[in-house]
Amino acid sequence: MLPTVIVPVFNAREALDACLASLERTLPARSRVLICDDASTDPHIEPLARGWCYRSRLDARYVLRGHNLGFPGNCNAAFAETGDDDVLLLNSDAVATTGWLQQIARCAD
Repeated sequence: MLPTVIVPVFNAREALDACLASLERTLPARSRVLICDDASTDPHIEPLARGWCYRSRLDARYVLRGHNLGFPGNCNAAFAETGDDDVLLLNSDAVATTGWLQQIARCAD
């Protein structure tokens, strides 16, 4: 089973949009993605992320933090929300390429 991809977010709308588009192009259908918004101040982040989750063919979920936890706090909260799943942390400014997750999963095995 492939890991849950956690995308920690704080603002950076254009980078997030490119990252999510690359995940849609490169991940197998029904791959798990957890977008964790660390109380972004950009009002466009939430509708962008929620809309992507709604339209995506992936098993995508969006979480909005009630207050800013900082990068480590946001990531730790995300890890706690994935239960026993293996996870992969992907910065929201990353653009994924074909086969990236499968290659990482093979290395981890």
